Amino acid sequence: MKKDNRRSFPITPTFTAADDGKAVVQVPLSGDTDKVVTVDRADYDALAELGIHEGWFWGGRPDGSGSVRCTLSANYRGLGVARLILQMSGEMQPRPNRPNLVARYRDGNPLNLRRHNLKAAKGRKSRNIERTALEWAYGTSAGA
Repeated sequence: MKKDNRRSFPITPTFTAADDGKAVVQVPLSGDTDKVVTVDRADYDALAELGIHEGWFWGGRPDGSGSVRCTLSANYRGLGVARLILQMSGEMQPRPNRPNLVARYRDGNPLNLRRHNLKAAKGRKSRNIERTALEWAYGTSAGA
């Protein structure tokens, strides 16, 4: 019988300070991975207010690349955490008839979700460009 090494919920984040002295949170990802994400404390707290504090996982691809994803509800799984952080900061808002924006990592590390490491970049067009990720998840915008 195969041993199940996946982490179970709840996953306990570690609240600490980064080398630059700013408050950060290290969040272990669920599933059979040893990956740990670093996110600014303010962004983690804002996500927690939306109910996004558990269910973070590695959305890996066959080529070894991937991104940190989260579960918002039983019906909606797989939203990019970097995208949410950029949307909450106002750096990534959808605009009609313009290329979709995607989250990019300045240092190339998709586990470093600190705000200074994230940037919005042009990506491929989306059929549903006018809706934010939060609107997809909850049916309304985050401010509503």
